[in-house]
Amino acid sequence: RLHTAGLLERLVVDEAHCIISWGKDFRPDYLSLGSWRAELPGVPITLLSATLPPAMRAELLETLDLNPSELVVVQSGLDRPNLHYEVWPKLAPSVAADQVAEMLGDAADGEGCAIVYCHSQSETERVCEALLDRGLSAAYYHAMVDPEVKQLHHQRWLDGEVQVMVATSAFGMGVHKGSVRFVVHWTMPDSIIALYQEWGRAGRDGEPARCVLLYTYRDKGRVEALLRRSPRDLRPRVQRLLELVEICEDL
Repeated sequence: RLHTAGLLERLVVDEAHCIISWGKDFRPDYLSLGSWRAELPGVPITLLSATLPPAMRAELLETLDLNPSELVVVQSGLDRPNLHYEVWPKLAPSVAADQVAEMLGDAADGEGCAIVYCHSQSETERVCEALLDRGLSAAYYHAMVDPEVKQLHHQRWLDGEVQVMVATSAFGMGVHKGSVRFVVHWTMPDSIIALYQEWGRAGRDGEPARCVLLYTYRDKGRVEALLRRSPRDLRPRVQRLLELVEICEDL
């Protein structure tokens, strides 16, 4: 009815990489956006994404039945000068917890907040407990936490009552807080795209922030095992994981 009345001016798709069937944050419901566009002739469409490599663009355009010759593509650089990227050798869990707790001391002293990303739900709770034992103010967040508890933890983190959120990738899209001074990956994610997406939650106020990945080759097997549990095409996903491993090994 809005379209018939001439009141629908534009269709905007944020996080457009979620449309890609082999993308990091694929959402099946996003596939219906192609039919939406067909039912709204003449309405311009804007697609926004911070992580859409050229190889994924073709599938995106095909899914939405878009003609490349009719598009205007605006692409900016990925570099954010206020972010400092680091890869640390991942040591024994207790030593790694000491290192991370020492680094996050500034966040605990009120100099901003932090996110620590973990591989699994159980790891999230273990790392949170380790940081609490070391005197940090921390909470955990993953898909199996009661929704009301998740909302409470999220709100306390937003309000500054909790300085460190220890989370799986479930603590993802929609997370926007300017004063994130640290983003730490306790275990590497499954691709450079995922790493950049999650590191990108740091320093959104333009102030300096540190992004740290704790790396050990042993974690490659853990991440790949999780990928193999998915019904989606494994080959491109393993290839992206190996690209991340190669970068970490070079550093």
